[in-house]
Amino acid sequence: MTVVVFLGPTLPVDAARAELDAIYLPPAAQGDVYRVARERPFAIGIIDGAFESVPAVWHKEILWALARGIHVVGGASMGALRAAELARFGMQGVGRVYEAYASEVLEDDDEVAVAHLDASLGYRPTSEALVNVRATLEAAVREGVIPESAGKALIALGKRTFYPERTYPEILARWLQAGGDQAAADRLRAFLERNRVDRKREDAVLVLRELRRLRELGETAPERAFSMSHTEAWDQVVEWADAQPSLLRGANVSAELVAAEVRQAGERGRGVLSAAYERALAGVLARRASFRVSAETLALREREFRRARGLDSDEALARWLAASGLTREQYRALLERTAEQEWVSLVLQSEIDQHVLDELRLRGEYAEFAERAREKERILAARGLIDAVPERVGEEGSRVLAWYLEERLGCPLPAEDRLEGLIRRLGLPDRAALEREALREFLYSRLKGAEMAG
Repeated sequence: MTVVVFLGPTLPVDAARAELDAIYLPPAAQGDVYRVARERPFAIGIIDGAFESVPAVWHKEILWALARGIHVVGGASMGALRAAELARFGMQGVGRVYEAYASEVLEDDDEVAVAHLDASLGYRPTSEALVNVRATLEAAVREGVIPESAGKALIALGKRTFYPERTYPEILARWLQAGGDQAAADRLRAFLERNRVDRKREDAVLVLRELRRLRELGETAPERAFSMSHTEAWDQVVEWADAQPSLLRGANVSAELVAAEVRQAGERGRGVLSAAYERALAGVLARRASFRVSAETLALREREFRRARGLDSDEALARWLAASGLTREQYRALLERTAEQEWVSLVLQSEIDQHVLDELRLRGEYAEFAERAREKERILAARGLIDAVPERVGEEGSRVLAWYLEERLGCPLPAEDRLEGLIRRLGLPDRAALEREALREFLYSRLKGAEMAG
């Protein structure tokens, strides 16, 4: 079960790996949670997030992940902020920083903000988070190192200090300049050498332990009872994120490189690209409509998928996943996208016929199909069979359907529980529509043959 954690200056990655084997990514920026959620990890942990040089991780992308049954756990820093804001929607918060925001004891974002070095230097912080300063000075007051009045004054100075400059030496220097007691400052410096409280680090460890607990339980996140409205801003974020490479690529060859090979594969490649465009469009429309695939629908799609490919055993499925470069979570995401495409095909059924005509005209094949349609209508109308049903003409519906599938579509009549999938792939709304098309073709073929013989 894949767990992804966004982590930066709050905790070194090596220390995090000692708590939880996971995929560790840099602090989350806008679009990153959506990019990860597309690939259906079991859980996402948000500890650190970008907030100044790039847009911060957006609430809506976290909601998007929650709506897809992904555990999202936050704490310590940006994760604590977002968890407090989204707890009622199902995001899980842990730790004392989260609790302070959730209870509104803390309100300002700068309580957890720090300056830090870049990724090449492990995001090492160069300033101190105010939540850590508060916890440390409160401990110093409890232990009698400094009086309560001095503690409050130092915390107030820390609050007024711009976060990149917020360090203990800077806060103490400003306090002394304001008339603070030198002896108390000396005692506090000695206390800080061994007794600093790193509240953010403590909470980050709790986030990792909660993610580990969830993975050990192995239970998917519950369905979330909320809907997401379509907005242009969300579309812009999704459009940008969809154009970015996978954050979880790992050892797999990139989509861009595979697509380049497909484009060189002639007619076969053009067929793949055409189908890919359809899938991409279906995903856009499904997101705009806030369409969600139910657990029951997803289970049905998986059964159909595995039967169609002969993946009867877990071993066979595991081999197929390995050959396809997919994790279990990415396989689930593939099934979800397929269900989105099928849903969109039904929604657009009333509009698709005109686009069929457009495609035939562009291919230069309109006249052939239009002439056959006119001839079929003429022959059926001459015998009063335009709206024929099997009972009226004395034909067994199942026999006609079997003939139609085998003779016209080149496939045997599937088992009842697989027929629904075939109907969706044909772009028809239901079995009645399929049976009507089958009967019309059956009667047309029989009557045309008799006409030619006569």
